[in-house]
Amino acid sequence: MSEAGSHGRDTLGLATRVKAIAVADPVLDLERRKSLLASREWTGYQMEELALTAIDTVTLKMDFEDGARHEDIVAAMARVAGLQMPQRNRDAHTAVARWVLDSLLNVGTVDRDFSHDYGIVLHGSYTTQTFSFKLLREVPGPDGRPRLRASNEAIAVLVGAADLDIASEQVAADAKLEALVRRGRLTDAHRAAEMGLRRTVQYTEHVRSRLEGMRRDIRSVDWVRDVQSMQTEALEHIKDRINAENTIKDNLVRMMENSTEDTTPAQAAELIAILEECLRRHAPLQAKLQEVGDAPHGCPNPCATEPPTSSPPGTA
Repeated sequence: MSEAGSHGRDTLGLATRVKAIAVADPVLDLERRKSLLASREWTGYQMEELALTAIDTVTLKMDFEDGARHEDIVAAMARVAGLQMPQRNRDAHTAVARWVLDSLLNVGTVDRDFSHDYGIVLHGSYTTQTFSFKLLREVPGPDGRPRLRASNEAIAVLVGAADLDIASEQVAADAKLEALVRRGRLTDAHRAAEMGLRRTVQYTEHVRSRLEGMRRDIRSVDWVRDVQSMQTEALEHIKDRINAENTIKDNLVRMMENSTEDTTPAQAAELIAILEECLRRHAPLQAKLQEVGDAPHGCPNPCATEPPTSSPPGTA
């Protein structure tokens, strides 16, 4: 019995918070597991930092069409490993980076899912549910070589929340950024802008995953209810985000022009660069959604415009 399909309210009310803890557990568990590797001397490496570096790098390198290359992620972690343990050689840094990446992919398991049990209480009855999730997953790249994508759960580790409405969180992130900029708190605004960028990536991945799921399960898709309503809602949301972020950007430009402090223009320029990256990422998602279009003439409902595609390796 799924939460979505059950009637009534979960009176225990802990599921969201348990899931938030669960998605961080594979990252935190790396520290414990490294001590079990008798053949390795990795005591000085901080595994959580390396794991967050991997997730962060994948998140910022992936876009709607493509993911991140394994070698880029290993290199990013190896650089951080080198800062943690400068006395070790590059081979050691690379080895620990590869181990962390394999761990985040959950290599060695059948479906590469992590799972965590939690309970809900409906009508006075306690029921155990299983929350299954991935952090990083491998998908085929345009050249046929595997690429890495971060899941919504992985991005939630970065932004500190799981199982929330992503669109609402993105709206809240823009509102927080706008308020900080208006009050001139540019140092705090920089952190908010970085979180907003990750929310932008998370929303794109959320929409991309939904479209991919619809293509895989065409026979159960109602064109008007499932596809067109999602398309309309997402396009409206993106339009609102573009307007909000352009407004913040204009305010920052005015702040740069009118500032009498030396640090303000540099801080504002950094914020503008982050906002421009958000705007750049909105464009391909907007274009993909506009391509969805209407159902083909004569196509029965439910239907979809594309034939079913097989699930890429590692995405099941």
